[in-house]
Amino acid sequence: MNQQGSEAFEPYEGIEPYLFISYSHMDKIELEKVKDIFNKSKIRYWYDDGLHSGDDWNRMIAEHLQKARACLLLLSPNAAESEYVKNELNFAIRYRIPIHILLLKDFQLPPDIEMMTGRIQMVEMQGDFSKKLLQSFPEEVFYSIIDRSEIKTSDCEPPISSIDKKTDEGDIKTHVDKLIYEKYEIIDKLSSELFCDIYLATNRMTNGKCFIKVINKHEDCFGTFRHRLSRELSFFYRMSHPGLPSVFDVIEDSKVFLVVVEYMDGISLEQFTKENGVQQEDVVIEWAKQLCDMVCYLHIQESMDIHNNIHPQTVIIKENGEIALTDFGDAFKELFTDAANERYLISSAYAAPESNIGLGKMDKRTEIYSIGATLYFLVTEKEPLEQIPIRQINPHISYGLEYIIEKCMKPEPKERYQTVHEILLDLNNVETLSLKLKKKRFMRKIFLFGSRE
Repeated sequence: MNQQGSEAFEPYEGIEPYLFISYSHMDKIELEKVKDIFNKSKIRYWYDDGLHSGDDWNRMIAEHLQKARACLLLLSPNAAESEYVKNELNFAIRYRIPIHILLLKDFQLPPDIEMMTGRIQMVEMQGDFSKKLLQSFPEEVFYSIIDRSEIKTSDCEPPISSIDKKTDEGDIKTHVDKLIYEKYEIIDKLSSELFCDIYLATNRMTNGKCFIKVINKHEDCFGTFRHRLSRELSFFYRMSHPGLPSVFDVIEDSKVFLVVVEYMDGISLEQFTKENGVQQEDVVIEWAKQLCDMVCYLHIQESMDIHNNIHPQTVIIKENGEIALTDFGDAFKELFTDAANERYLISSAYAAPESNIGLGKMDKRTEIYSIGATLYFLVTEKEPLEQIPIRQINPHISYGLEYIIEKCMKPEPKERYQTVHEILLDLNNVETLSLKLKKKRFMRKIFLFGSRE
C-alpha cells in the first residue's frame, strides 16, 4: 500500500480508513501534486503503482476499494479513456464507495464516465483548490489514529480557559484537551455516564462539529474488553448508512480511549412530537420504515449485536426531513459490562421486559420492542409505561398500524416479530393489513351477535 508518512503515524490495528486514488498513468505530474497536498494534510491514501496486471490487478483493486472509505478520481481526458480507471470506478460503485472528483482539465465528459460520476460535485484543479478538495473528504481518511501517550504536553498546550484543575473531572478534561488539541477543540460537555463522557467539539481543519466519547481506561475492566472494542470499532468505521453516524477518529493513550463520532444536526422525535403533536399516520409510517431500515442494517452486520438504545430521544429528524439514529452510547457501554448481569438503558419506558436484570437474554427481538414503544409514543404522545390501549388514546389510528405496534410490544419475545424485516413487510402493506383486520373484527362481531340470539 502506498501510504505516506507511515513512519510518523502508526496504523491502529489495521482498521484505519483511507482514500483510494483512481488516475491515469499519463497524469503522474498531477498525481504528485495531489500526493504532496495529502502528505502535508496527513491523509491516508492508496493508489495503483502500475506493478500489477490481469487477474492479479483486478483482485488487488477490488481488495483495496472494499477497504477504502472514499475514492478520488483524478479526472482528465486520459482518465476518461482509460479502461483501468473505468474498472476502478465500476468496483467503487459495486462496493458503494463514494466517488469524489478532482477535475484536472475542463473537457466534455464521455457518456459512460458522466453516468458513473455525474451526480457527484466536482472540484476543479484551479487556483487554490486544495482547501475545497480537503473539505470534501470524509474526516476518517485524515491520519488521527495515533497513540499520543509520548507527546510532550508543552508542545500542544490548550488554552488556559479550557483547563480546570480543581476536580478529577477537570483533570480528565485537561488531559483530553491536550490529547486532541492539534485537531479538535471542545465546545461543551454534553453528558457523563458510566465509563463514558461525551463532548461536543469542532474539527480545527474543517470547522465541522463532532461528538467525542471519552472512555476511561479502568484497570479492572478495560483490558478484558480491549479486543472486543477493536472488533466493534472496525464495524463502526465501515458503517455506511445515511441514517447512522460514522466514527471519524480513534485516539488512545495510557489513560483514555477517545472515539470521535459524526455530528448529526436535527430535532429529536420526542421534542418534535411534544411541540407539534401527533403527526399524520402516513408520516409516522414513513419514519417507521426508515427506522426499521437502519436497525435492519445494523442487525445484518456480523460485528454488531444490538443497538440497545432506541427511543424518541435518540432518533432525530434531519433538515431534509429524514430521520437518523444518533446515539451508540449503549453499544460502547456494553463493552464494559457483563451483559448477563447489568443493563444500562437511558429510558426504561422503551425497554423490553427482558432487558431488566435477570429477566432474560437480550437479542434482536429486544430492539423490536423498542421500535414498537417508539411508535407508540409517536401515535399517542405518551410514554408506554402503563401501555394504555392505543385506540383509547388515538381512535383514528388504522387497524394495521395498531396491530404492528402491539405485536412489536408483546411481553414475550417469541410473540413479537422475529425480525425487523417482518415489520417492514407489514409497514409496506399496512392498508391491506388494515382491511383484513377490519374484516376479521366485523366477522367476529357478527358471530358474537348471532351467538346471543
